[in-house]
Amino acid sequence: MRFEPFVWSVLYDLQYAWYAIVDGAYGYVPIWVWVFLVFAAWLSLKILWCAVRPGRKPKWSKSAQAQRKASRKRHTSWKGEAAVVLKQLKKAPLSDEVTVKLLQSMSPFGFEYLITEGFRGKGAEVRKIQRVTGDGGIDGMVRISSKWHLIQAKRYTAPVSAGMISEFLELCQNKRMPGLFVATNGFSEPAKRFARKAGRLTLLDGRQLVAMLR
Repeated sequence: MRFEPFVWSVLYDLQYAWYAIVDGAYGYVPIWVWVFLVFAAWLSLKILWCAVRPGRKPKWSKSAQAQRKASRKRHTSWKGEAAVVLKQLKKAPLSDEVTVKLLQSMSPFGFEYLITEGFRGKGAEVRKIQRVTGDGGIDGMVRISSKWHLIQAKRYTAPVSAGMISEFLELCQNKRMPGLFVATNGFSEPAKRFARKAGRLTLLDGRQLVAMLR
């Protein structure tokens, strides 16, 4: 098929469709023209929304590019922090007290990467959620025994309460997935009882996490 006759045929159909629409004879408008008009309207609205929505810059703007570059730099730093700590944990046996202090010295986001990168190093398939806010409490995902588990990580100085376990359980139920809750200083007894009763969650304190990743 030659390109030029095809172009003229398309232009003729568009002109014919325009006259039909102006005259109100919508039944004479080819189907592909309606599809094209709907797609063009959708694309125009999307471009307009990206350009004017409050609080957000278009993806092609310089400020948006700078923000993405800064975000990548932060995540690279957190990932590097996790790699350093993981190397320390594997290098030599550490006492429980030293292990907890080492985990507590990490940044919250570095601790999240310690979990996902640690599982990745053990051959597990993982996905890291890179949004620092608005993630609904999900820090990542890991496939365990052929099932994807949601990950929530808390670098707390105190044991995690039953209320936080309940919130994470509700999130797992909404996603219809099991969950893995990792906390540096463990969980309160009510939290442990709640998790055992729910049956959908796996709890790991800092020492158990390190033993699993070694």
